[in-house]
Amino acid sequence: MNRNLLEDVNLATRAWGVEVTRVEVRDIEPSPDIVKAMELQMSAERQKRATVLDSEASAIQSINDANAKATSLRAQAEAEKGA
Repeated sequence: MNRNLLEDVNLATRAWGVEVTRVEVRDIEPSPDIVKAMELQMSAERQKRATVLDSEASAIQSINDANAKATSLRAQAEAEKGA
């Protein structure tokens, strides 16, 4: 961005015999509308990550429950088989 701005400034100042060698953009303050849009986007991203994490946790819990039930049924079958 600084390079593009430097080129544009030099285009405007060369006619006067002035060459700008450095341009630095600092402390940009976006409009309140832009800030609000950025906040909404960040909030949506956080909500999306939370939803994905909840879904993954639910899937892992289901797998663990199924594994526990299978282990229990195997143990019960072995006990009945030995009795």
